[in-house]
Amino acid sequence: NDVILFDTVQRQIGNDQELFRRELQSLGDGEFSKDSWMRWRSRALELLSENEQQQFFKTGILACALKKDMVSQNIKKVKDNHQPIAPIVAMSTPKDACHESSERASGLISKIIISRNTLFRLTSNLWTKAGLTNGAVGKIQAIIYREGQQPPALPVGIIATFDDYKGPPFLPDCQKSVPIVPVRRDWHANKIHCTRTMLPIILGYALSIHKLQGSTCERVICNPGKKEFANGQLLVGATRTNHF
Repeated sequence: NDVILFDTVQRQIGNDQELFRRELQSLGDGEFSKDSWMRWRSRALELLSENEQQQFFKTGILACALKKDMVSQNIKKVKDNHQPIAPIVAMSTPKDACHESSERASGLISKIIISRNTLFRLTSNLWTKAGLTNGAVGKIQAIIYREGQQPPALPVGIIATFDDYKGPPFLPDCQKSVPIVPVRRDWHANKIHCTRTMLPIILGYALSIHKLQGSTCERVICNPGKKEFANGQLLVGATRTNHF
């Protein structure tokens, strides 16, 4: 019987972000002005200094409206690591369950490519008190296989590090290291019991604007496409950062 109204912006808090907050509000209200557009246009990637462009390329996340843009960016960044790449395929039953979406499998994707130094995001809450929550960003340090196995088989697990991890290190000589093992998800499709076993991760260089909802990122390269195909898409992408 209770209703809670959230009326205070927390992500873009501070006097220095007041104008940005007003512009975001006007965008959400459908009253975005030409002056605001011109101010935002000054932050177009190609207009930034070479040094700032490199900072965005190195540490920014690409927020995409289109899946093809997200996929191509993630593949490019994994290749840029210049490490041996392991294509990983989930274990699915029945066989056709591999074609089901990650939403049906509670966030588990059917295939991924990874390497050492690959950035990724968790898709499960593994240990919330220690900071291993859905959306936490990690870096792969090692990929572990059983003897005699190799890609595209599902590995035993990976060793990763998380900057915000608050627990003890798994490896004494590797601070903030954590083991991540495959997990299993069950669902029903057309009354058929389906399962998928996979590492609970997705690549972290580019995400759909939809999947970035709720996240706060230091640097965001927003690629909303030529037009919105869902109401509020540009607003969600623009509000992922806490400063203009």
